[in-house]
Amino acid sequence: MRRLLVDFADIHSGHSSALMNPEVKLPVDTENGDEGYRTPTPTKIQRKLWGFLGDDLEEVKRLANGDEVTVLFGGDLTWGTKYPDGLVSTREMDQFIIAYYNLKPFFALPNMTGMYFSTGTASHEFGHGNAPNLVAGLLKKDYPDKDIYVDTHGFYNAGGVYFDVAHHGPGAGIRAWTEGNVARLYARSLVQRCCNKFIRPPDVICRAHYHTYCRETVYWPTDKSRCTEMIIAPSYCGITPHAIQVTGSTCFLTCGLVVFEIIDEKLKRVIPIIRTIDLRISRRI
Repeated sequence: MRRLLVDFADIHSGHSSALMNPEVKLPVDTENGDEGYRTPTPTKIQRKLWGFLGDDLEEVKRLANGDEVTVLFGGDLTWGTKYPDGLVSTREMDQFIIAYYNLKPFFALPNMTGMYFSTGTASHEFGHGNAPNLVAGLLKKDYPDKDIYVDTHGFYNAGGVYFDVAHHGPGAGIRAWTEGNVARLYARSLVQRCCNKFIRPPDVICRAHYHTYCRETVYWPTDKSRCTEMIIAPSYCGITPHAIQVTGSTCFLTCGLVVFEIIDEKLKRVIPIIRTIDLRISRRI
């Protein structure tokens, strides 16, 4: 039996530099006597990100070739209001609506079985998992035949392959020559703790938050023929003023998702579908 799991995160719906479905419909304010809906004009980066997602889902469809697809969302569904610069709308409700429209294409994948949400950063998701729980409720209503759950920290058995899934975890590294070191040590520690407690280590650790793809492989100390894949998911979000500050003006942005191929209860392939964007402005001076 063959199936795919798709891991993506950090779409930060509601920010003008983040993912936004161009078909989203936001209710207009009625206080001025207006009625109906409006569709915000996407920014240049939003058009680019939506194109990336469309291409990536077509590749997922091709890889699945009719087999089951289950989706893991790694957190930070919305942008929140803590950093208000660049919001598409000042209404909190609109962020939930944008997020709902952003996720609809995943449910259009053939043989898509469900979506498992991880709660993200409280300042981005309005605390207490408000954003994923509200949007998951909307999706459950429209897709009652799909499995839709929201978890703070999930441990999922996907056809005999175990996934440890949460939003916060290690970074990919702040220096080119140390990339992956912290993630690898994080995974080694988690695997060692499981072994010390006679608990089965996960086959895959999925984390997000840092908007940068990273993969490290750690072998189990109790069985060197077994290993755990440590994955940090990329994002579908451009650079924001807050991100410029916290990253020290990073010049590279990674966008995309990660596909896991499971065949006969074994993880056969980890397939990153990603691209790197150079954020620098090139001029002849």
